[in-house]
Amino acid sequence: MNIIIRLFLLVVICNLSTIPVALCGPAHTKTAIKKDTGDILTIVQTVTGNIFYAQEQKTFVINTNADSIVWSYADYWNRPVSAGRSVVVNNTVRLTLNPSKPGWYKLVIKSRKNGNTPLTKETSFAIVSAFDLSTVTESPFMVQTHAWQSTDTLIPIAKRMGVKYVRDVIRWEWIELAKQVYTFGAKQDSFVAQLASNHLKSYLTLALYNPLYDSGNAPVSPEARLAFAQYCQQVLTRYPAIQQVEIWNEPDIGTFSKGLTTEAQKANFYFNLLKASYELLHPLFPQVKITGFVVSDVASNAFLDSIYKQGAVNYMDEYAFHYYNAVPENIGNEITRHRNIMKSWNNDQTVPLNLSETGFTTASTSEKDQANYLPRRIVHALANGISKVSVYNLQNKNTLNDSEGSYGLIRHPADSKGAYVPKPAFVAYAVLTRQLTGAQFEQQEPFSPDSVYSFKFTKGSEEIRCMYSIAGARVKLHTSASITVTDLMGNQQTYQPVDGVVYINLDKDLVYVHGNLTAPYWALAPNNTFL
Repeated sequence: MNIIIRLFLLVVICNLSTIPVALCGPAHTKTAIKKDTGDILTIVQTVTGNIFYAQEQKTFVINTNADSIVWSYADYWNRPVSAGRSVVVNNTVRLTLNPSKPGWYKLVIKSRKNGNTPLTKETSFAIVSAFDLSTVTESPFMVQTHAWQSTDTLIPIAKRMGVKYVRDVIRWEWIELAKQVYTFGAKQDSFVAQLASNHLKSYLTLALYNPLYDSGNAPVSPEARLAFAQYCQQVLTRYPAIQQVEIWNEPDIGTFSKGLTTEAQKANFYFNLLKASYELLHPLFPQVKITGFVVSDVASNAFLDSIYKQGAVNYMDEYAFHYYNAVPENIGNEITRHRNIMKSWNNDQTVPLNLSETGFTTASTSEKDQANYLPRRIVHALANGISKVSVYNLQNKNTLNDSEGSYGLIRHPADSKGAYVPKPAFVAYAVLTRQLTGAQFEQQEPFSPDSVYSFKFTKGSEEIRCMYSIAGARVKLHTSASITVTDLMGNQQTYQPVDGVVYINLDKDLVYVHGNLTAPYWALAPNNTFL
């Protein structure tokens, strides 16, 4: 071999040997590696996503070739909780943590080797109270999953979060692969079975494009509309547990109105599809709630009017819309808009309204803000008469930190912080489902100045107030009995009244105040009033 070629190959080989190599590990393992030194630090989950019930052992398996590890963890408010050092034995530390309170926590692990800290890993974990969904027959709380994700993993996580409904899709083109030949796969069967075994219900979207009809565009021909309705029939026949469906998704935007350009075309397409579907399905499945419109948050009044004027209210049992405005409190105005348009076309009557997509992306919102925005949005929606709320999404779609991919309440399975690990908003929603499942909204309590929000719910004979103040406020509650306050992360504190008054501080993190108040119920307290 020519000496020049030999030297060239030697240089290439030497350079390649310095390139870091990522090791493949188990599905729920995250490993930090420095190839040049051989340093390894891995956090292995013992419970999927590090989402623990309070009674479960909070254990993490740390694999490392260091001498020891230094660990610390802090809560949602970034307050240090505990820290320590553990000696590595046989390349492993079995680390069990014992936080005294529920909530969301950030865990940091540092490896120590020969007095140095070669690697650092961060993950998060959640502690939520046990919640028996088998005793819950109905609930307004939902979350969005996606059929291409791992439902084996996500359905049990949704159960731990405490929602009753999971919104997902069984797409038309997956089922009708040849005209009038319907094929259901193991994934669809498993999805429906997993929901049942976890005491969850399906809120199913029926859509999308089938290349067998109308060249794979939006189904506008009579043949395509009938074929779509028949696919819906086949889904409901195969899965009798499904009791609520949406007809299509966001027909007002281009993504879901393929082949159509004008607003009038899209409105006509959607009305005719809704009508054809309802006329076939409702007589066959009268117990199934058929939900119409399912429009995006950019749907104009003119678009809604164009569908209504053709008689759409006669072809749906419920109504759905989506809303992603960045201000949680603005949802009230949007609900009023949709309700008033419906009433104008329906003799001043309405059908139940569902907010079937809402959420906050952590690409543009901090994870802490996502956690405090979400319950505020949901409570305002319930206070304005929404029947069901679905949070978009349960899981991040990717690890790119882009807008669409970052709506999740838990992380992507390939995330560097760990597979399926929770963001703080996961715990905030889990606390809300436990506090308000089975509760009925009574009233929003007016207050001037309107720096304090207070929404009164009742559960049996118990009063529950959802309270917060964006600017911060100290309030006094009038009561003759003890008051229990549950914070955003699920921590409870009980207060005894003194001279018929309990004082609490409010900030932008919503809290749940349990206990019956007496007139005048509550008021702002002087700034110098101590708790």
